[in-house]
Amino acid sequence: MRTTLTQTILILLVYTFSNTNTNLYCQDEVPSEPDLSRNALENAIGSGYIISNSQNIDLTIGGFIEVDAMHDFLCQNNSTFFRASEVKVPNSGGGKTQFNLGDTRLRLAASNHRTGEGTFKGIVEIDFRNAGNAPRLRHAFIEYKGIGFGQYWCNFGDHLIFPNLVINTGGPNALLLVRQPQIRYSRKFLDTEITVSVEENKFSVADLPADLRGREVFPDLTASFKQIIGESYLRLSFLTHPISYSNIEEVQQAHTVVGFAGNLTGNIKMNPNNRIKFQTAYGTGFSHYVEDLSKLGLEAKSNRDQLEPLALLACWLFLEHDWNDQWNSTLGWGYNRLENNQNLANNAMKETHFGAANISYRPNDFIRTALEFMYGSRINYVTDPNIPDRGRNTRLQYTMFFSF
Repeated sequence: MRTTLTQTILILLVYTFSNTNTNLYCQDEVPSEPDLSRNALENAIGSGYIISNSQNIDLTIGGFIEVDAMHDFLCQNNSTFFRASEVKVPNSGGGKTQFNLGDTRLRLAASNHRTGEGTFKGIVEIDFRNAGNAPRLRHAFIEYKGIGFGQYWCNFGDHLIFPNLVINTGGPNALLLVRQPQIRYSRKFLDTEITVSVEENKFSVADLPADLRGREVFPDLTASFKQIIGESYLRLSFLTHPISYSNIEEVQQAHTVVGFAGNLTGNIKMNPNNRIKFQTAYGTGFSHYVEDLSKLGLEAKSNRDQLEPLALLACWLFLEHDWNDQWNSTLGWGYNRLENNQNLANNAMKETHFGAANISYRPNDFIRTALEFMYGSRINYVTDPNIPDRGRNTRLQYTMFFSF
């Protein structure tokens, strides 16, 4: 009897999970076939299973299991994640092979999208990137009638523009990739979407003098404008990023300099098999938002007893090509350049370059595998001709996803 009961439960679970696949966070209709692209995985497009329904609100569980096998041909300072800014200068160290499971995701979501009302959605998502693969909160966000609050993708970046890479940092070196606490409002007008947000202010300055202290006094302000053009779109966003600081002898008096930046992204469908994605961001004091630079304290530099926001260009261009329904490839390049960042003589970063190419195979609706080649280089400001100004590294990575 126990065996029969177990078989019955398994049959019911298989039947339930095979008939309740739903799309929660996609802004359009459910894709005609499952989407296992990086963009779909990051944004929970076409994934998840309804486990409960109450008052027309679907509670959904989803996520994916990911394993990465990586080989660096030279030394990488942060050996797990491939960031061009963390390549040693010069780089003569030995290579390393390693595995990573930290990007595995688990997500709980709620929405009334399926009922046609589409006024409410919420998501809680974790991954396992902390030390010892401990859980880490990614998203905790609620949206009702266009008003959203919680931790979610920053509005200054474009979270729907991920190139179809499997690199475990999420994208190219110049990708604007930050999740942070915020309050936002979105409104659609036909094919135009406008979003404004007030977001947590985070910044750091690597060479902050001992007599100055950074202060997060004012929040960040962002605004974005997205125009859909057929199966393509263009998106323009702006950021105001206050950087406040005080002298330790006058802690009650705050001084503030403001970084301003703009970001243009595009997702252009050239034909059924080819798509171009790009980003061009320029401004001052926004390195916190850039994938390759977010933890390096490059928002500003010190000038005596004052801070000056650093100018930054962050751009990338990638081509996605579908060979057929199961095979596809992605190829592209990313570039960051910091202006006037010479305070740390012979060690201050000037540029980073990133290139990637892959071949990906999807044997069924749940599994995707990919082999990806990555190149990264870092170039420093150097005044002494006897000191090397650049380092390089290459990585070969094999990744497998199981999405549910």
